[in-house]
Amino acid sequence: MIYKKPELLNKFRNYYNKYDIQIEEANLFGIRFEEDQKKDIWNDILGIWTQHNVYCWTGTTDPGKHATETSSIGVAHLCYGYHKDIWQKGIHGSNNPNFAHPALIQTGNKICIWRDENKNYENDEGRYIEGYFGINWHRASKIHDVPTIGNYSAGCQVTLNSQDFEFGLNLIFNTNKFKENNNCKFSYALFNHKELGL
Repeated sequence: MIYKKPELLNKFRNYYNKYDIQIEEANLFGIRFEEDQKKDIWNDILGIWTQHNVYCWTGTTDPGKHATETSSIGVAHLCYGYHKDIWQKGIHGSNNPNFAHPALIQTGNKICIWRDENKNYENDEGRYIEGYFGINWHRASKIHDVPTIGNYSAGCQVTLNSQDFEFGLNLIFNTNKFKENNNCKFSYALFNHKELGL
């Protein structure tokens, strides 16, 4: 379900102005709630803010329990902050015809992550890695909302509800930027809920 949080507009604007970040027609963001990751629940906020509105919906900015427990190298967590020009329109899950769908995929700039090598859901080492890790912006099931993250995220920014995801894609793909160049790149800002007072 899409909901609006216009009270965040000034906080987002101040953040972008503070770090001299260009404000666009559609600005993608995630808000992470680090608590309860072990429960594998959808407790984060994904969204897009425009000149006049902040649109939000439920998702995850962290990998699920399955990926955390099975990764041999430590599952990837996207770092907080602004990630410039990381995504372009593409197909997520292209190797799985039953799940493949239009999304934003990491074919832009490198991103910064940390790996949960000891599987405790915390960045104990304080180490950060920059590179290409297939951290995409996509949806979970198209059929129904699933109760847990399960296999739907190994580090991607994932929307729970498919209709919410389509709403977000429509906002992005109806920007002048995208209409002028379908290969344009999109940026993303990831916040901790505490820095936004949530």
